[in-house]
Amino acid sequence: MASRSFRNYKSKHEHLVRPRTGLSGELYGLRSDVDAGLANLEGELGDPEQALVAEWYIDQAAGDDLNDGSASAPLASNDELMRRLRGQVLDQYTKVTIVGDLDHIYVSDIRTTENGYLHYTATPTVLYSGSLTTVTQENPAANQSVELIDAALVGEWIPFIDKRIKLTSGANVGALSWLLKNLGGNTARACRFFPVDTAVFPIASRFAPVDALAGDLYDIEELPTVSEVQVASIAASGDAVWPATHFRVTFENLRIPGKQDGYNIIDSHTARFVACELGSMEIKGAVQMDACFFTGHLSTRQARSICFGGAGSGCIISSYGGGDAWLRDMTLSECVYIFISGGSVVELHNTGIIEGGLHGLWIGPRGVGDLVGELWGAGNVGYGIRVDGGGSFGLGYGNRPTITGTLGDWHIGADTVAHAGVPHTAANTANVHTYPENA
Repeated sequence: MASRSFRNYKSKHEHLVRPRTGLSGELYGLRSDVDAGLANLEGELGDPEQALVAEWYIDQAAGDDLNDGSASAPLASNDELMRRLRGQVLDQYTKVTIVGDLDHIYVSDIRTTENGYLHYTATPTVLYSGSLTTVTQENPAANQSVELIDAALVGEWIPFIDKRIKLTSGANVGALSWLLKNLGGNTARACRFFPVDTAVFPIASRFAPVDALAGDLYDIEELPTVSEVQVASIAASGDAVWPATHFRVTFENLRIPGKQDGYNIIDSHTARFVACELGSMEIKGAVQMDACFFTGHLSTRQARSICFGGAGSGCIISSYGGGDAWLRDMTLSECVYIFISGGSVVELHNTGIIEGGLHGLWIGPRGVGDLVGELWGAGNVGYGIRVDGGGSFGLGYGNRPTITGTLGDWHIGADTVAHAGVPHTAANTANVHTYPENA
């Protein structure tokens, strides 16, 4: 809005863009004012009135970017929404509902106060409804994943593999899981169920897993597709240090395969994905993913990512170049491996790796693995865990993995070692150790 003066813009929003105190606050405010002024002079600044709108709709097929963005008159693109909000300050929860499929979502040039959130969501399509006849619960000690049987299902689970399953009755109604493999006999492998709730912001820091039970009704859901997501840095009050106070932009109920060079680019310290199907992701900031399903390459390089619950199939999870990652309550079925190297650290809490295409967990030179819960799974093609020269794996709090591979439990340096043989240090400094308090 080039016609709006820099002075008027500053006066109207000064109380929002100066949330910090002291010298840091003065510098932050000055930078914000200069950025806003330059953008305004160039005609690139959005409309402050648009930043006060709490609910938007985007429908690529039926919308129009000349519309007001309401449910009855949706926009056609997220690009138009970003144009209207560019350089503005969000001071409230802002919901963006995606109707149908969308080509891309690029989020950038937005600032928030401590009360500001941008939440993208969509409504799944129900493909099938049924009832669970038998449920086998996850048992890490026996390398047992969740298995679901629906005796009335016609034609096995094959059409629904890699889809989301949602409980519609029972003690944990609304909880979500992902179908990983058809095992025959009307049986499917799944991950644990997660009681996702995004009705109130800020949403819970994580969703602790729950169990499905025999007799529970369920829906199998297909998510709307957003082909690509990119998130640039978002200036948010109080969120400069990881972990962020709150995640300022959240994506929910979306299938995001990625298309630019095969990757979604997340260069933000304030992004969160909830109950999404995710293709390849390059994490350059600090990102949290809850109850998500991974199908591509999740890459953390000089960045931090945290996965609280979910599953993967056919995926690779890698952390290198000083990246950090936390994996908790994850079930990976027929993935390639988890790979750690180059000064990166991955902390594992109750992670299952089943029928991996190579090793279950592979720690390369200068990679560090840290086990603070179960690491389980069977049927991995190589070793359960491989630790190369210069790599290190720590066993904390008395935990011992049960994961296995066809070549052996561990490959440490040049040594093949059974679980009973750790701690162990190889000649080339590859080592598996306990924490000092457990030594």
